This record gives sequence, structure tokens and C-alpha cells, in this order.
Amino acid sequence: MGHYCGVDISENAIDDARQVADQRCSWVVSDLESFRSPFKWDTIVMIESIYYVRIEEVPTFLERLLEMLDAKGVLLFRLHDAKKFSGYWKMISRTFPHLEKVSDSLACIAGS
Repeated sequence: MGHYCGVDISENAIDDARQVADQRCSWVVSDLESFRSPFKWDTIVMIESIYYVRIEEVPTFLERLLEMLDAKGVLLFRLHDAKKFSGYWKMISRTFPHLEKVSDSLACIAGS
């Protein structure tokens, strides 16, 4: 099993997450836009959070996340309401034509 890192802007959410006694995890209080990782990851997962990034900043933001992936890594993201956030789907699909939709609300972008 590998290591994982959880990121959330809420100190309360991170404090709750730290209650999990697992030596493989680390927790970081940070906003999405300024978070940087010196590590390469197998997977980055964004659940119900990409719409906190301003839509015009999404392509640059996702490119930065893709740079944090190892060669065979994947970026997964889910939007709770695909219709409500259809602008995000369109923006991401145009920017990343190799996007793979797993379901109506879940998609995957492979790293380089």
C-alpha cells in the first residue's frame, strides 16, 4: 500500500481526518489553487471540489495537477450536478480531448 495526502481548506475537516490512525496518510490545510506537492502521485482525486476553482482558471489548474502525477498517473474528478456545472465539463473536455468520462458525473484524465 502507498502513501496518500488529503488537502482541504478547512482546518476542522483536516482535524477530523487526522483522527484516522494511519501511518500512510498526511493532511494539509490549503486552498486548491496554492497547494503544491514536491512528490509525484499515482492518482489525484477531486470529489465535489473542482467547481471551487473559477472556471476560467480550470485549464491552468488542471495542468498543474497533471504535473504532480507520475508517468502513469491519473486525475479523477467528480461533479455532483453535471447539468448545473456543464460549463466545467465543456471547458475541461475542450482543453483535455483525451478526457475519459467514467459516468455522468465522474471523469478521468491520464497523465503524460
